[in-house]
Amino acid sequence: METRELRYFVAVAEELHFGRAARRLGIAQPPLSRAIQQLERRLGAELLERTSRSVTLTEPGAVLLREARAALDAVEAAERRTRRAAMPNQALVLVAKAGAAGELLAKLLDAYAAEPGAVEVDVQLCGIAEQERMLRDGRADVALLHRPFDSTVGLDTEELSTEGQIVVLPAGHPLTGSPGVRRADIAALPGLPLPRWPTADGTYPDGPGPEVETTPS
Repeated sequence: METRELRYFVAVAEELHFGRAARRLGIAQPPLSRAIQQLERRLGAELLERTSRSVTLTEPGAVLLREARAALDAVEAAERRTRRAAMPNQALVLVAKAGAAGELLAKLLDAYAAEPGAVEVDVQLCGIAEQERMLRDGRADVALLHRPFDSTVGLDTEELSTEGQIVVLPAGHPLTGSPGVRRADIAALPGLPLPRWPTADGTYPDGPGPEVETTPS
């Protein structure tokens, strides 16, 4: 597969509309449709279900969307890192979620600055779920990630600290007297759905809970 084909497919899969995808790509719709059809024939799989009213992803299409995003990120990262390597005195780009791990970040920067050969560190703050994408597409060299919310598959990692989780409940709620609370207990509470955090691609899972966009520092 060519990267052009992957970009075409990702645009259609994300827009779920050939016309919008064509406008996003800056091409005409007929060649886009032909490219997707050729890709399906080559793979021997139907990637999209098309009707006169809608376009939806098939199961093979969902797999290709996930893999295509990863492949395109890798290509973009290779280009970015190669260009940066050709420039002298490049800083190390470290990305972290705004308002998170501030004390840990300060300790890391101080410890690194004391190392022989340490280079300048460019700290970039981002929103929820953005640091993993920036690391994978080459915009960052190092990131502070938060498992299990961020995926570390394919990355060199080192565990720096472990944080506990808390539950905020109304005063007098029966669970406030419990010595411990499981996620399953919270998920089962009527009228108190769990918040939905963005996934790696910036979308939100389905569910009744509120979409989390940012957190206070």
